[in-house]
Amino acid sequence: MKLKKKIIIGSSIFIGIIVLAILFPNLETTIVNEVAIKAPVSEVYAVLAEIDNVDEWAGAVHKAEYISDVRYGAGAARQCTLADGSIVQEKVTDAIDNQWIAMEMTRHELPVDFFKWKIETVDKDGGTTVRQTTNYQVKLGLIGAILNQVAIKNSLSQTMDGIYQGLKSYVEENLNTEKMNSNNTSHNTNATTAEKYFKAFHAGRIPEVMSYFSKSAIVTYGTDPDKAANDFFNETKELIATISFETHGIYASEGSDNVLIHFSYQAPSDEKPIEAVDIISFNSSGQITSVKVIPNT
Repeated sequence: MKLKKKIIIGSSIFIGIIVLAILFPNLETTIVNEVAIKAPVSEVYAVLAEIDNVDEWAGAVHKAEYISDVRYGAGAARQCTLADGSIVQEKVTDAIDNQWIAMEMTRHELPVDFFKWKIETVDKDGGTTVRQTTNYQVKLGLIGAILNQVAIKNSLSQTMDGIYQGLKSYVEENLNTEKMNSNNTSHNTNATTAEKYFKAFHAGRIPEVMSYFSKSAIVTYGTDPDKAANDFFNETKELIATISFETHGIYASEGSDNVLIHFSYQAPSDEKPIEAVDIISFNSSGQITSVKVIPNT
């Protein structure tokens, strides 16, 4: 009797799924996934906004790389090689710093008409709740609708849960490593700040960049006159978005609060990379007071 009841219930659910698929074969599907991360919103958003590093925390992605000149915010695009060898391309359609990033797939082999998502970063007691809302529409008409209700939706939700557990581990472990490595010494702290500023600048995250600077900070490029840091970064952010950078070394001076960064950069019009050095000075509060850029030109 119990077996008969289970069969009837199971059959009813299956029939209900088929009826739903028949009535709404092209219905858009929405999936919401959340994870709580013990790190500030700024730290979590910085990881998400650097879209080519997804291969460092999403296990399903074997390799990720930029395919756009824009490296940050709307227009930034990446190509991901997945663990099974397949290729997907994705781009940022819109974003607000430390709030959310909206993306969509532009190349894929999935049986969907479209696949897009929005990642929100919400402060919760000093930590961050990351919430992804995914929207997609399956192809294949009735068959696709049935497959979606029976398998695709649940499988995709489980995959997203796994991906964001990877993000949680990556951010929390890196944050703890930074704390352990700082050793409460000024030169190590300054080197960490310099590295964070450098990454944020090259990714175009100007609000984050300015959080590392004192209000009266200046930037000097080569033999150009000194310029207020806020003016310099806002005036050059569009240009910086088109330039590729490579960091060769970060050196903290034992005898001063200065940090030197050896790097190279290449604009689309440059025949080869140009090497340069940043000399970064700090005040007693650990804020950057000046950056002197010395290009080898």
